[in-house]
Amino acid sequence: MTSQKKRVVVLGNGFSKAFIPGMPLVKDGFEVKPLLDKFNETSSPGAFRILKGAINSASDQKGCKVTDFEVLMTRLDNLMPYDFRHKVIQELKFLYEELKQLFVKQIKSAIDEGLKGKNGELLNPINEFAKYCISNQIDCVTFNYDDLLNRALFKCGISSKTNICNPSWYPDGGYGFYCRPAHSLVLNETDYMDVTTMFLLKLHGSINWRIKMGASEILGPEDLVHKADWLEPPSHFEVTQTTQKMDELMENHLKPEGFMVLPVLMKGDLKTQPIFRLIWGLAYEKLVQADEVFIVGYSLPNSDIAARFLFKETLSHKQCISVVNWAVEDKDKESIKSNYRDVFPWLSDKNFNFKRAKAWCSDFIK
Repeated sequence: MTSQKKRVVVLGNGFSKAFIPGMPLVKDGFEVKPLLDKFNETSSPGAFRILKGAINSASDQKGCKVTDFEVLMTRLDNLMPYDFRHKVIQELKFLYEELKQLFVKQIKSAIDEGLKGKNGELLNPINEFAKYCISNQIDCVTFNYDDLLNRALFKCGISSKTNICNPSWYPDGGYGFYCRPAHSLVLNETDYMDVTTMFLLKLHGSINWRIKMGASEILGPEDLVHKADWLEPPSHFEVTQTTQKMDELMENHLKPEGFMVLPVLMKGDLKTQPIFRLIWGLAYEKLVQADEVFIVGYSLPNSDIAARFLFKETLSHKQCISVVNWAVEDKDKESIKSNYRDVFPWLSDKNFNFKRAKAWCSDFIK
């Protein structure tokens, strides 16, 4: 049954972390130990100095964690004028790429660990949440890079290629643009964009979005594909290729990095990349049209200026806004209230829910 009111759910990292505790946060102690040997004081003095300067040894006896990953990535993303004089540009670019790959690796490792054995049951509430959103045409807008909700939607949805019945969700159209599967790079088949009952709009990109080899720096929908181990391979490959061989064939046609806006303070890609113009444009429309908006696991930090503009220009006091963010201490609750009231001064205490996202999911579905 379709929901009478148009609802939109906005998700932050707190949503994923409620189910996968090991999910890294940009201000939660990011492990950089693997890079300390690679960027040492002798071979890479410039990169070493910046990396060591970002490590808070007072809070970490081993001295291997960066407590503000966003600030570190911002420093490397923009570079400083004196970096050119000191001839450390290549060092810093190399460190930037290594940190990006390490960041994605830690996200994937956290998910793999969280899904092992009985821990896989932790995703049952997400699966129910995904099924509910598909059935009730509830669009999801997310700042998360991980693919937890992606895989839940895929598991619960139906591809319009194989079944014209609703409800449906499939990656080829469910992200708001035609994101082709990676196997399309090595398999010639008739394909088209799925029409889904709801969108998963990933405002900062996704770890399972990959860039085609040879694509320019400015990317259109045709330059991206989606690739993940939770996708079922085409029946043709099941017969003629091993899974490992198929993966090798696809990787030969892809750049190593995923398509994401990294956690930096000045997110220039949001305005220069056509893909993000499309996704953010759709998010704008969905939020404007919404009767109810639930913002779950996102603290709306002062540093995220783009998100603040998006919310301020799309949401009004006429809409029902619920902020769901887990907090126990009064000071943490007041901080969250203050962040949101900077953008929405009319919010009362009734608009805030300090439950964990997992408990909220159960209540929401009911």
